[in-house]
Amino acid sequence: MRPLLRAATDTILNPAADRAAIRSAVFELHELFSTIGGVREDHGRPELDRDAWLAGGMAVSPLLAARCLTEVYRTAQFLRGVYAAIGAAMQRFPGQRLQILYPGCGPFATLLLPLTSQFGPEQIEITLIEAQPQSVQSVRRLIDALGLDAWFAAVVQGDALDYRHPPGQPLHMLVLEVMQGALAREPQAALTLHLLPQLAPGGILVPQKIVVDACLTSQAREDFATLERRDATGFPVDHSNLARQRIPLGRLLELSSDSAAGCGSNGHAGRWPPVTVAVPSRPAEENQFMLLTTVHIFGDVVIRDYESEVSHPVILYDLNSVASGAEIEFTYATGSKPGFRYTVAESRP
Repeated sequence: MRPLLRAATDTILNPAADRAAIRSAVFELHELFSTIGGVREDHGRPELDRDAWLAGGMAVSPLLAARCLTEVYRTAQFLRGVYAAIGAAMQRFPGQRLQILYPGCGPFATLLLPLTSQFGPEQIEITLIEAQPQSVQSVRRLIDALGLDAWFAAVVQGDALDYRHPPGQPLHMLVLEVMQGALAREPQAALTLHLLPQLAPGGILVPQKIVVDACLTSQAREDFATLERRDATGFPVDHSNLARQRIPLGRLLELSSDSAAGCGSNGHAGRWPPVTVAVPSRPAEENQFMLLTTVHIFGDVVIRDYESEVSHPVILYDLNSVASGAEIEFTYATGSKPGFRYTVAESRP
Protein backbone atom coordinates (compact mmCIF):
# COMPACT_ATOMS: atom_id res chain seq x y z
CA MET A 1 0.00 0.00 0.00
CA ARG A 2 2.85 2.41 0.73
CA PRO A 3 4.27 2.01 -2.83
CA LEU A 4 0.83 2.93 -4.22
CA LEU A 5 0.73 5.99 -1.95
CA ARG A 6 4.18 7.04 -3.16
CA ALA A 7 3.44 6.47 -6.85
CA ALA A 8 0.15 8.37 -6.78
CA THR A 9 1.65 11.28 -4.87
CA ASP A 10 4.66 11.42 -7.21
CA THR A 11 2.29 11.75 -10.16
CA ILE A 12 0.22 14.49 -8.54
CA LEU A 13 3.32 16.52 -7.69
CA ASN A 14 4.97 16.01 -11.08
CA PRO A 15 4.60 19.24 -13.12
CA ALA A 16 5.07 17.25 -16.34
CA ALA A 17 2.25 14.77 -15.61
CA ASP A 18 -0.76 15.09 -17.87
CA ARG A 19 -4.21 15.82 -16.51
CA ALA A 20 -5.58 12.32 -17.08
CA ALA A 21 -2.70 10.79 -15.11
CA ILE A 22 -3.23 13.20 -12.23
CA ARG A 23 -6.95 12.44 -12.18
CA SER A 24 -6.22 8.71 -12.08
CA ALA A 25 -3.74 9.20 -9.22
CA VAL A 26 -6.24 11.24 -7.19
CA PHE A 27 -8.92 8.57 -7.57
CA GLU A 28 -6.41 5.85 -6.64
CA LEU A 29 -5.76 7.70 -3.39
CA HIS A 30 -9.49 8.02 -2.76
CA GLU A 31 -10.05 4.31 -3.30
CA LEU A 32 -7.14 3.40 -1.02
CA PHE A 33 -8.17 5.78 1.75
CA SER A 34 -11.90 5.06 1.62
CA THR A 35 -11.32 1.30 1.65
CA ILE A 36 -9.04 1.43 4.67
CA GLY A 37 -10.80 4.23 6.53
CA GLY A 38 -14.32 2.97 5.92
CA VAL A 39 -15.80 6.30 4.76
CA ARG A 40 -17.39 5.22 1.49
CA GLU A 41 -20.34 6.26 -0.65
CA ASP A 42 -21.94 2.83 -0.10
CA HIS A 43 -21.56 3.10 3.67
CA GLY A 44 -25.17 2.64 4.83
CA ARG A 45 -24.25 4.59 8.01
CA PRO A 46 -26.31 7.77 8.57
CA GLU A 47 -23.73 9.24 10.97
CA LEU A 48 -21.32 9.69 8.05
CA ASP A 49 -23.72 12.18 6.43
CA ARG A 50 -24.10 14.53 9.41
CA ASP A 51 -22.58 17.99 9.54
CA ALA A 52 -21.79 19.46 12.95
CA TRP A 53 -22.04 23.09 14.05
CA LEU A 54 -19.18 24.30 16.23
CA ALA A 55 -18.33 27.63 17.86
CA GLY A 56 -16.47 28.76 14.74
CA GLY A 57 -18.76 27.35 12.07
CA MET A 58 -19.69 24.11 10.37
CA ALA A 59 -17.65 20.89 10.45
CA VAL A 60 -18.72 19.09 7.28
CA SER A 61 -19.82 15.48 7.38
CA PRO A 62 -17.18 12.74 7.05
CA LEU A 63 -18.66 11.69 3.71
CA LEU A 64 -18.55 15.20 2.25
CA ALA A 65 -15.00 15.69 3.50
CA ALA A 66 -13.99 12.39 1.89
CA ARG A 67 -15.65 13.40 -1.36
CA CYS A 68 -13.50 16.56 -1.46
CA LEU A 69 -10.46 14.43 -2.28
CA THR A 70 -11.99 13.59 -5.67
CA GLU A 71 -12.07 17.27 -6.60
CA VAL A 72 -8.96 16.74 -8.70
CA TYR A 73 -7.61 20.25 -9.20
CA ARG A 74 -8.20 21.27 -5.59
CA THR A 75 -6.36 18.20 -4.28
CA ALA A 76 -3.48 18.61 -6.71
CA GLN A 77 -3.04 22.32 -6.05
CA PHE A 78 -3.14 21.97 -2.28
CA LEU A 79 -0.70 19.05 -2.24
CA ARG A 80 1.68 21.00 -4.47
CA GLY A 81 1.35 24.10 -2.31
CA VAL A 82 1.85 22.25 0.98
CA TYR A 83 4.83 20.37 -0.50
CA ALA A 84 6.44 23.68 -1.48
CA ALA A 85 5.66 25.19 1.93
CA ILE A 86 7.36 22.30 3.73
CA GLY A 87 10.43 22.83 1.57
CA ALA A 88 10.44 26.53 2.47
CA ALA A 89 10.00 25.75 6.17
CA MET A 90 12.99 23.41 6.07
CA GLN A 91 15.08 26.29 4.80
CA ARG A 92 13.75 28.64 7.49
CA PHE A 93 14.26 26.12 10.29
CA PRO A 94 17.36 24.14 9.23
CA GLY A 95 18.11 21.00 11.19
CA GLN A 96 14.76 21.04 13.00
CA ARG A 97 12.03 18.44 12.78
CA LEU A 98 9.10 20.48 11.51
CA GLN A 99 6.04 20.53 13.74
CA ILE A 100 2.95 20.80 11.51
CA LEU A 101 -0.60 21.35 12.74
CA TYR A 102 -3.50 20.28 10.50
CA PRO A 103 -6.94 21.14 11.95
CA GLY A 104 -10.08 19.91 10.21
CA CYS A 105 -8.16 17.04 8.64
CA GLY A 106 -11.28 15.04 7.76
CA PRO A 107 -11.27 11.26 7.39
CA PHE A 108 -8.20 11.12 5.10
CA ALA A 109 -5.87 13.98 6.15
CA THR A 110 -5.74 14.62 2.40
CA LEU A 111 -3.38 17.59 2.42
CA LEU A 112 -0.61 15.95 4.43
CA LEU A 113 -0.91 12.17 4.65
CA PRO A 114 0.18 11.65 1.00
CA LEU A 115 3.25 13.81 1.66
CA THR A 116 4.57 11.29 4.18
CA SER A 117 5.78 9.54 1.01
CA GLN A 118 7.97 12.57 0.21
CA PHE A 119 9.42 13.44 3.62
CA GLY A 120 10.82 11.21 6.34
CA PRO A 121 9.57 11.07 9.94
CA GLU A 122 12.82 12.70 11.02
CA GLN A 123 11.85 15.73 8.91
CA ILE A 124 8.17 16.30 9.76
CA GLU A 125 5.87 15.52 12.68
CA ILE A 126 2.15 16.16 12.21
CA THR A 127 -0.63 16.84 14.69
CA LEU A 128 -4.15 16.30 13.35
CA ILE A 129 -7.32 17.83 14.81
CA GLU A 130 -10.80 16.73 13.77
CA ALA A 131 -14.22 17.32 15.34
CA GLN A 132 -16.15 14.50 13.64
CA PRO A 133 -15.59 11.21 15.53
CA GLN A 134 -16.09 9.03 12.44
CA SER A 135 -13.41 11.02 10.62
CA VAL A 136 -11.06 10.56 13.56
CA GLN A 137 -11.64 6.80 13.45
CA SER A 138 -10.95 6.76 9.72
CA VAL A 139 -7.70 8.70 9.82
CA ARG A 140 -6.42 6.59 12.72
CA ARG A 141 -7.11 3.46 10.68
CA LEU A 142 -5.14 4.93 7.79
CA ILE A 143 -2.15 5.78 9.96
CA ASP A 144 -2.13 2.30 11.48
CA ALA A 145 -2.70 0.38 8.24
CA LEU A 146 -0.06 2.34 6.31
CA GLY A 147 2.48 2.19 9.12
CA LEU A 148 2.73 5.96 9.49
CA ASP A 149 2.79 6.32 13.28
CA ALA A 150 6.30 7.77 13.20
CA TRP A 151 5.07 10.78 11.21
CA PHE A 152 2.20 11.72 13.55
CA ALA A 153 2.47 13.23 17.01
CA ALA A 154 -1.25 12.97 17.78
CA VAL A 155 -4.75 12.74 16.37
CA VAL A 156 -6.88 15.04 18.51
CA GLN A 157 -10.66 14.74 18.51
CA GLY A 158 -12.34 18.04 19.29
CA ASP A 159 -12.90 21.63 18.25
CA ALA A 160 -9.66 23.22 17.04
CA LEU A 161 -10.81 26.51 18.62
CA ASP A 162 -9.97 24.86 21.96
CA TYR A 163 -6.50 23.70 20.90
CA ARG A 164 -3.36 24.95 22.62
CA HIS A 165 -0.05 23.84 21.17
CA PRO A 166 2.29 22.33 23.79
CA PRO A 167 4.57 25.01 25.26
CA GLY A 168 8.24 24.60 24.53
CA GLN A 169 7.50 22.85 21.23
CA PRO A 170 7.75 25.34 18.34
CA LEU A 171 4.94 25.12 15.80
CA HIS A 172 6.47 25.64 12.36
CA MET A 173 3.48 25.22 10.01
CA LEU A 174 -0.28 25.55 10.09
CA VAL A 175 -2.15 23.80 7.26
CA LEU A 176 -5.80 24.80 7.26
CA GLU A 177 -8.50 24.23 4.65
CA VAL A 178 -11.98 24.39 6.17
CA MET A 179 -13.71 26.84 3.88
CA GLN A 180 -16.30 27.56 1.25
CA GLY A 181 -16.60 30.44 -1.19
CA ALA A 182 -16.49 33.89 0.46
CA LEU A 183 -15.41 32.20 3.70
CA ALA A 184 -19.02 31.38 4.53
CA ARG A 185 -20.29 28.76 6.99
CA GLU A 186 -17.00 26.98 7.78
CA PRO A 187 -14.44 28.15 10.39
CA GLN A 188 -11.41 29.05 8.21
CA ALA A 189 -11.23 32.63 9.49
CA ALA A 190 -11.95 31.77 13.12
CA LEU A 191 -9.34 29.02 13.25
CA THR A 192 -6.76 31.21 11.53
CA LEU A 193 -7.29 33.93 14.13
CA HIS A 194 -7.05 31.44 16.99
CA LEU A 195 -4.12 29.32 15.82
CA LEU A 196 -1.91 31.83 14.03
CA PRO A 197 -0.56 33.36 17.28
CA GLN A 198 0.61 29.87 18.25
CA LEU A 199 2.97 29.66 15.27
CA ALA A 200 6.66 30.11 15.96
CA PRO A 201 8.24 33.33 14.64
CA GLY A 202 8.76 32.78 10.92
CA GLY A 203 6.20 29.96 10.89
CA ILE A 204 4.24 29.33 7.71
CA LEU A 205 0.47 29.57 7.22
CA VAL A 206 -1.10 27.54 4.39
CA PRO A 207 -2.94 29.00 2.53
CA GLN A 208 -0.74 32.06 2.69
CA LYS A 209 -3.58 34.36 1.71
CA ILE A 210 -7.30 34.21 0.92
CA VAL A 211 -8.96 37.25 -0.62
CA VAL A 212 -12.63 38.03 -1.24
CA ASP A 213 -13.55 40.67 -3.82
CA ALA A 214 -16.93 42.09 -4.84
CA CYS A 215 -17.99 42.66 -8.43
CA LEU A 216 -20.93 43.25 -10.74
CA THR A 217 -21.46 40.89 -13.64
CA SER A 218 -23.95 39.37 -16.06
CA GLN A 219 -25.98 36.46 -14.74
CA ALA A 220 -26.10 34.85 -18.19
CA ARG A 221 -22.30 34.79 -18.44
CA GLU A 222 -21.90 33.44 -14.93
CA ASP A 223 -24.53 30.75 -15.45
CA PHE A 224 -22.58 29.52 -18.46
CA ALA A 225 -19.35 29.49 -16.45
CA THR A 226 -21.02 27.44 -13.73
CA LEU A 227 -22.08 24.81 -16.26
CA GLU A 228 -18.72 24.76 -18.08
CA ARG A 229 -16.29 25.11 -15.21
CA ARG A 230 -14.35 21.81 -15.53
CA ASP A 231 -13.11 19.56 -18.31
CA ALA A 232 -13.38 15.76 -18.43
CA THR A 233 -10.31 15.34 -16.21
CA GLY A 234 -11.64 17.59 -13.45
CA PHE A 235 -9.35 20.50 -14.28
CA PRO A 236 -10.80 24.02 -14.59
CA VAL A 237 -11.76 25.57 -17.90
CA ASP A 238 -10.15 28.94 -18.65
CA HIS A 239 -12.52 31.76 -17.69
CA SER A 240 -10.04 34.64 -17.87
CA ASN A 241 -12.13 36.36 -20.53
CA LEU A 242 -15.14 36.27 -18.21
CA ALA A 243 -13.13 37.89 -15.44
CA ARG A 244 -12.16 40.77 -17.71
CA GLN A 245 -15.83 41.59 -18.40
CA ARG A 246 -16.82 41.99 -14.76
CA ILE A 247 -17.11 45.36 -13.04
CA PRO A 248 -14.87 45.31 -9.94
CA LEU A 249 -16.26 46.88 -6.78
CA GLY A 250 -13.32 46.38 -4.43
CA ARG A 251 -11.68 44.04 -1.96
CA LEU A 252 -13.79 43.06 1.03
CA LEU A 253 -11.39 40.89 3.00
CA GLU A 254 -7.88 39.49 3.03
CA LEU A 255 -7.08 36.59 5.35
CA SER A 256 -3.34 36.24 5.83
CA SER A 257 -0.73 36.25 8.58
CA ASP A 258 -0.49 40.03 8.43
CA SER A 259 -4.20 40.83 8.27
CA ALA A 260 -5.20 38.30 10.93
CA ALA A 261 -2.63 39.69 13.34
CA GLY A 262 -4.40 43.05 13.24
CA CYS A 263 -7.97 41.77 13.47
CA GLY A 264 -8.22 41.89 17.25
CA SER A 265 -10.37 38.75 17.57
CA ASN A 266 -9.54 35.39 19.14
CA GLY A 267 -11.63 33.60 16.53
CA HIS A 268 -14.59 32.69 18.74
CA ALA A 269 -16.66 35.72 17.80
CA GLY A 270 -15.90 39.05 16.30
CA ARG A 271 -16.20 41.30 13.29
CA TRP A 272 -13.64 42.50 10.81
CA PRO A 273 -13.50 46.21 9.98
CA PRO A 274 -16.36 47.13 7.62
CA VAL A 275 -15.70 47.89 3.96
CA THR A 276 -17.96 50.19 1.94
CA VAL A 277 -18.30 49.88 -1.82
CA ALA A 278 -20.01 52.35 -4.14
CA VAL A 279 -22.40 50.97 -6.77
CA PRO A 280 -21.46 52.50 -10.13
CA SER A 281 -23.63 53.19 -13.14
CA ARG A 282 -23.76 50.03 -15.22
CA PRO A 283 -25.56 48.45 -18.18
CA ALA A 284 -28.84 46.78 -17.28
CA GLU A 285 -27.44 43.29 -17.89
CA GLU A 286 -24.53 43.89 -15.46
CA ASN A 287 -26.80 43.63 -12.44
CA GLN A 288 -25.53 40.52 -10.65
CA PHE A 289 -23.66 41.22 -7.41
CA MET A 290 -21.10 38.52 -6.72
CA LEU A 291 -18.32 37.69 -4.26
CA LEU A 292 -15.14 36.20 -5.71
CA THR A 293 -12.68 34.13 -3.69
CA THR A 294 -9.02 33.58 -4.56
CA VAL A 295 -6.91 31.15 -2.52
CA HIS A 296 -3.15 31.74 -2.60
CA ILE A 297 -1.94 28.40 -1.27
CA PHE A 298 1.82 28.97 -1.35
CA GLY A 299 4.08 30.85 -3.72
CA ASP A 300 2.58 30.80 -7.19
CA VAL A 301 0.15 27.95 -6.41
CA VAL A 302 -3.30 29.56 -6.57
CA ILE A 303 -6.97 28.54 -6.86
CA ARG A 304 -9.23 31.14 -8.50
CA ASP A 305 -12.98 31.49 -8.92
CA TYR A 306 -14.74 28.51 -10.54
CA GLU A 307 -11.57 26.38 -10.15
CA SER A 308 -12.81 24.67 -6.97
CA GLU A 309 -15.75 24.53 -4.59
CA VAL A 310 -13.65 26.46 -2.05
CA SER A 311 -13.51 29.37 -4.50
CA HIS A 312 -16.92 29.09 -6.13
CA PRO A 313 -18.47 32.56 -6.59
CA VAL A 314 -21.24 33.57 -4.20
CA ILE A 315 -24.18 35.40 -5.79
CA LEU A 316 -26.00 38.02 -3.72
CA TYR A 317 -29.45 37.86 -5.28
CA ASP A 318 -31.03 40.28 -2.82
CA LEU A 319 -28.77 43.11 -4.03
CA ASN A 320 -29.80 42.96 -7.70
CA SER A 321 -32.23 45.86 -7.37
CA VAL A 322 -29.76 48.20 -5.67
CA ALA A 323 -29.57 51.45 -7.61
CA SER A 324 -26.46 53.02 -9.03
CA GLY A 325 -25.03 55.55 -6.60
CA ALA A 326 -25.92 53.51 -3.54
CA GLU A 327 -23.31 52.36 -1.06
CA ILE A 328 -23.09 48.86 0.42
CA GLU A 329 -21.29 48.27 3.71
CA PHE A 330 -19.87 44.75 4.07
CA THR A 331 -18.69 43.31 7.38
CA TYR A 332 -17.25 39.84 7.84
CA ALA A 333 -18.25 38.18 11.11
CA THR A 334 -16.85 35.09 12.77
CA GLY A 335 -18.89 32.96 15.14
CA SER A 336 -21.06 29.87 14.77
CA LYS A 337 -22.37 31.05 11.39
CA PRO A 338 -19.51 32.98 9.80
CA GLY A 339 -19.90 35.06 6.69
CA PHE A 340 -20.52 38.53 5.30
CA ARG A 341 -23.27 40.80 6.56
CA TYR A 342 -24.19 43.84 4.50
CA THR A 343 -26.40 46.90 4.59
CA VAL A 344 -27.39 49.28 1.80
CA ALA A 345 -27.46 53.07 1.96
CA GLU A 346 -29.43 54.31 -1.03
CA SER A 347 -28.20 57.32 -2.96
CA ARG A 348 -29.64 60.69 -2.05
CA PRO A 349 -31.16 63.01 -4.67
